[in-house]
Amino acid sequence: MNVDWNSVNHFKAKEFDSSDEPGSGEKMVPRVVYMLDALRGLLGKPLRINSGYRTPEHNKAVGGASGSGHVTGEAVDISTRGWTKADRTDLILYARKLGFTGIGIASTFIHIDMKARTASWHYVGGRFVSHALADELKFV
Repeated sequence: MNVDWNSVNHFKAKEFDSSDEPGSGEKMVPRVVYMLDALRGLLGKPLRINSGYRTPEHNKAVGGASGSGHVTGEAVDISTRGWTKADRTDLILYARKLGFTGIGIASTFIHIDMKARTASWHYVGGRFVSHALADELKFV
C-alpha cells in the first residue's frame, strides 16, 4: 500500500526523500505519514523533516543504526532548531498520544518511529544514552 499524498495536508513525498535517491520518499510507510500529518495538525506549527526514508547506503554513511526505521520508511527526524522546551515537549507528548513508539531526543532534532516496542532515548555526542545518563550529564 502506498501513501495517498492527495489526502496528506502538510507534507509532500519529496520531504521524506533520502538525499541519494530522489523520489524515495514514496517508500515511507503510509501509517507513519498519516500520523505525522495528524501530529502537524495538533502542534499547529510546521514540521521540518531532517531525515525520512534512507537508503541502506545513506543510512550507513550517516552512522545510522543497522536496524534503523529510516531504512524501512518507519522513522523520521524532525528539526527542532529554535523551538522552545514547551514546543519540544508538546511534540513528544502528541507523538506518544498518536501512537509513535520510538522517541529519540537530541539537541536539534527529535527522532520518532514505529518500533515494535515502546522506547525512548537521548543522543549525546552522536551516541545513544539512557534518560538517566542524559539527566546526569545535564542534557536537555
